[in-house]
Amino acid sequence: MMQLIQETELMEWSGYKHRDALVNWLRHHGIPYILGNKGRVCVTSDAVNLPLLTIQTVANNDDIEF
Repeated sequence: MMQLIQETELMEWSGYKHRDALVNWLRHHGIPYILGNKGRVCVTSDAVNLPLLTIQTVANNDDIEF
C-alpha cells in the first residue's frame, strides 16, 4: 500500500525548514514529488524509497563495467 508523506513530515526528516530547500533536496536525491494545495510538497513512500533501492541494486550488481 502506497503511503503519502506530507511536507511537514519531509521537513522533519530532512531537517529543512523552508519549502524551496526541501524541493532542492528532493531533486538532488532524485525523489519525485508533487505540489498540492497552496504549493505544499507531497511524495509517496515509494518515491522516497526509490533512490535507496536503486543504489542497493547497483551496489549488488557484479556486472557493472567502467
